[in-house]
Amino acid sequence: DKVEYGRADVAPQITVPLSYRPWLSVKVSAGGRATYYEDSLNEARNDLSGESLTRTYPFGDVSIIGPSFSRIFEKKIGPFGKFKHIIEPRFRYDFVGEPSDQDRAPIFDSIDNVRKQSIVSYALVNRILAKPADEESALGAREILSFELSQAFSLNDDQPFQQSRDRTLMSRHSRIGARLRFTPALRTNFEARATYSTLFDTIDTASLSGNSNFGRHSFGLTWFTRKDAELDHTTSHQARVFTGFELIRNRLRLGSQANYDFVQSLLQSHRHRLEFTAQCYSLLLEYREIETQAIEDREVRLAIALNNISSILDHNGGDREEEI
Repeated sequence: DKVEYGRADVAPQITVPLSYRPWLSVKVSAGGRATYYEDSLNEARNDLSGESLTRTYPFGDVSIIGPSFSRIFEKKIGPFGKFKHIIEPRFRYDFVGEPSDQDRAPIFDSIDNVRKQSIVSYALVNRILAKPADEESALGAREILSFELSQAFSLNDDQPFQQSRDRTLMSRHSRIGARLRFTPALRTNFEARATYSTLFDTIDTASLSGNSNFGRHSFGLTWFTRKDAELDHTTSHQARVFTGFELIRNRLRLGSQANYDFVQSLLQSHRHRLEFTAQCYSLLLEYREIETQAIEDREVRLAIALNNISSILDHNGGDREEEI
């Protein structure tokens, strides 16, 4: 059945910095949210009651970066002649108060679906900045390497971050997250991520990605795997590749992207875009195909746009098969 109701939402917030020292940053934020609904759910929560509702709750956070420690090394490695190593602890506290009449609020998006929370997050970040050895270089110091370890802790007993299916095992600590990022050149970077389940003592997600621009061309590759930590079973093992080639400078560009799942032995999606840009108009021809266990979708898109005016034609054509 069709359901219609109006909603108005306001969320004022004030942020105050409490430290201006370069090695320590402290910020405090506080605010509140009020959401008005023209209609609300009945006691059974299966239909609208015909009564309006105003739901309110407070929220806030405290963010601390530092105290930071750093050391400078002067040594020529590749194009760099000076390095700065920074050790940066980070802490954050997030609070959301108990929303009033939350059980009567119709759920449409994240604004409606709210619950109280009290979470402490902490991380240790190592950063390395490098400065070119050529003193006449116009480029200043930039970050070339960073490594971060992070975790969170729920202060609410009834809101664990990890739990078994039968809820006999629970932990208020989140998974430990690790992130390594390496940027050897301005247009080239690599990143590795992983999360470690402290409840089941295993790495449950991991990814490795890299991309580079070669002049006006680009190439990127991402590998991702996910494991059911409780059953010790790999549920996803995917690779994504994308390329971009400029066939005619500032005029014609071809881009492609493909996702493949090795667990299902399935090409989940691929997309190809051909873009032509003229002085006063642009053309886009795109083909996209998605295939999963539940859905098959193919789409051809043709778009014509007058530059600085608007799109005058955007046509989609394709077929779709879906399993219920």
